[in-house]
Amino acid sequence: MTSDNAMVAEIKGIGNPTGAIDPPQNGWCSNKTGSTSGTTQGCIWAYPQIFTVPWLNGQPAVFDDIFFATNSPQLGDSGALWLDNDRRVHGMMFASTVDGVGYMHSVYQRWAHVQWGWNVGINTAP
Repeated sequence: MTSDNAMVAEIKGIGNPTGAIDPPQNGWCSNKTGSTSGTTQGCIWAYPQIFTVPWLNGQPAVFDDIFFATNSPQLGDSGALWLDNDRRVHGMMFASTVDGVGYMHSVYQRWAHVQWGWNVGINTAP
């Protein structure tokens, strides 16, 4: 059981979300606050994308309509929200990938898919 006061809208280092915007756009820059990396800035550089990861019994799990951003992810940052400079949510980080020169990028599911798939919304209360 939880109380009404157990959840707060504020994202450490960013502030309260103001809502959501969809779809994301290449070149949009902003912030995420990961539990490991803290608050980092970056830009969406690849949308839309398909992302494949190994899953059960070696079978692939395929995610489509996702985006990559340069927010310097670290292990433990999954679940971080990507917010633009107006604090509107664009997506939720669920993985990371390394490009051909060894730079790690965040992998995000579009917020519309997260909201629909998990039946969740954005808490904008102060």
